[in-house]
Amino acid sequence: MVTLGVVLLSATAAMAAIGIVERPTLRTVCLDGACVQYPNGTLFPVANSTEWDVVVNCSLPFTDIEALPANATSVVLDNVGLERLPHDLRVDSAGRAVLAQRLAFPNNALTSLDHVHLPAGTTHWDVHDNVIATLGDLSMNTNLAHLDVSGNSISSLDAVKLPPSLQYLSLARNRLSSLGDIALPATLRTLNLSGNRIATLGGIVLPQHLEDLDLSFNKLGNVSQLVWPSQLRRLSLANNDLRDMAAAFPPSLTSLCLCGNPSLVLYTSASQLEHLASLFDGNCSQDDARRNVTCRGGHAPARVLHTIPLCLVESAAADVITLTGALQPTEGTTSSASLLPVAWVALAVVSVLLAIAIAGCCCYRRRYQLAKRSKQVWFCEDQPSSVLMLESRPTVGYGLLANDIRFEARFQSCFVPPNTIVRDRVIARGGFGIVYLATIYPSQKHRMPPLRVAMKRVLPQFADDLGRIEDFMLEIDLGARLCHPKIVTFVGITWTTLYNISSLTEYMPNGDVWSLLERSKSEIVLPWNVLSAAALPMPSDEKALPRLTVSDVTELSIFTEYDPCCPVSKVSILADMADALAYLHCLHPTIVHRDVKTKNVLLDANWVAKLADFGASRSYGDSDLVMTAEIGTVPWIAPEVLKGVRYSEKADIYSFGVAMSEVDLCIVPYSNVAMCSPDSQVSLTMAKSRVAVLVTTGQLRPSFSHTCPPAILDIARRCLAYYPEDRPSAAELRAWFQRLKPASSTAA
Repeated sequence: MVTLGVVLLSATAAMAAIGIVERPTLRTVCLDGACVQYPNGTLFPVANSTEWDVVVNCSLPFTDIEALPANATSVVLDNVGLERLPHDLRVDSAGRAVLAQRLAFPNNALTSLDHVHLPAGTTHWDVHDNVIATLGDLSMNTNLAHLDVSGNSISSLDAVKLPPSLQYLSLARNRLSSLGDIALPATLRTLNLSGNRIATLGGIVLPQHLEDLDLSFNKLGNVSQLVWPSQLRRLSLANNDLRDMAAAFPPSLTSLCLCGNPSLVLYTSASQLEHLASLFDGNCSQDDARRNVTCRGGHAPARVLHTIPLCLVESAAADVITLTGALQPTEGTTSSASLLPVAWVALAVVSVLLAIAIAGCCCYRRRYQLAKRSKQVWFCEDQPSSVLMLESRPTVGYGLLANDIRFEARFQSCFVPPNTIVRDRVIARGGFGIVYLATIYPSQKHRMPPLRVAMKRVLPQFADDLGRIEDFMLEIDLGARLCHPKIVTFVGITWTTLYNISSLTEYMPNGDVWSLLERSKSEIVLPWNVLSAAALPMPSDEKALPRLTVSDVTELSIFTEYDPCCPVSKVSILADMADALAYLHCLHPTIVHRDVKTKNVLLDANWVAKLADFGASRSYGDSDLVMTAEIGTVPWIAPEVLKGVRYSEKADIYSFGVAMSEVDLCIVPYSNVAMCSPDSQVSLTMAKSRVAVLVTTGQLRPSFSHTCPPAILDIARRCLAYYPEDRPSAAELRAWFQRLKPASSTAA
């Protein structure tokens, strides 16, 4: 038997041999039992830590573990060949209490969980994609709230005892044909039984507080015996064999999925038609609609709702629908007399519907397209069907990332339920991310109006790249900690899987500054709003700081010196940018944006400029604060960064100086320099390389127009100084621009 004694890994002391990126300082002896022993006898000592998590994913498999590390808050053993667990995981090999809150042992060979006693503080346990056949008795784990045993070999739930405080249970993709006599905890909120072989639910009693029930991809023919919980919000019965079904759903239901049931007919009362119409089945295709349906028992066809035919039942109790024997198929022959009235009714209904369709074809088509777009189930898009089925619950991917913010307590309050978000058009797209316009529709109890937001996620083609996801989470984490009127406001996060995690920020309706500058070449006149006599009290340093180049393409810049009626000006944009940088650079630790340019500055409804896109940002002092031209954009990058040496927040000041040239000339920096502008003879890569070389050697700096105000040139000359120590601080920039802004703007 191969035993993993104790694994204690930290983010700064982990081992490449067990799948950790950074290499620790190895010791020659095991300290406090902190070792990993592999089947070949190799013994690796690792550092003890009380601050970080354990993540093991290695090519050398082990089948057993003796104990868990005492101090790790999360333990992930992914695809390590684990076959058995000790019955008591509450203490480590030294007898110390294990503090782990989250355990994840996915993609292993575990066969049973019976009588496994977890640490007292463990609330999440993920054992998906093993070969577990027996759950057994887990009732001793009184604090366990989240259990994922999807993708296993469980065929029976007889004699299973679940933890009493369980709130989330996933039994998806097992071999269940029935639920037996299992007793579900009263605390359960989410139950996922999708992808099994369940044909009957027997006498199962659903907890009254259940909110999310997934029974899709089973063999259910009838669910009439179920009593829907009063708080049920999401119900999926897709891809079963349902036939006649009473639509007696609770008023709390907000999401209903019934597609993939080709013979299904819903019987509903008039009072429930409006509620059903508000529900949306995002996975069904309009082409699957079945319009020629005969309602049993003489009931009249009502309509086809998202491909599901509805039959109207006249019920004395409007909220209760009972399918009587008259609705069930009878054995033997069917009376032609009873079918004749139904046929006439069906013919009349079809004729009326056809007349209405012809009369209002254009109007209907427009309404359908608008409804389809406005109620788009965004979290069911852009991912293969296998992901929809196998990764349709929030814990997918748990434990794969070191900085998984989805499960951090501070992000719980800013989580926005996915079904309250309507995603609209694409408003921006980058190399690895895409931004949509979206609207949050709060529930009625919040009594808040809909909120338009920008919804950003990783491009679908990179969504399975854990490195990209981790970088995106770092961006979200940083954005959530920033709070300043000149920085785009963080609203929240939303996700159903690791695949589609999205950040929500305030929507900036006037777009980015670069787009405004491009329009100013022909459509609008963007003034400087700096008086020609304006000057700043700066020391004379012409010898240390050479003068800037005057551009020979000034005709590209439409110049208006002063226009007090214009809601936005070049100086107001730069002043807002300086405000944002002053805030970032005064934080502890200092935040370096690393990608300051006009494309990353957005304009709100009042034309206030706000800094955005913190995907490249880092805290000054980080060990990795040495970057290449791949981070940021070459024309805006400071010389010291292009050299690959360590740098400070003064790199942002240089980028700000380049942005000043953008604002002045309304062109891409250096695009007016022949040898640095891509054309038929010079490729884009070659042009970038030339810019990088010339900037690094101090031979190239951005140029400015003849009409640029002298005070602006003075500021730009200092920002574009070759040596970082010669550049001003962001606080100085802010003070200078406050002096240059018109009195009314400053007061505002």
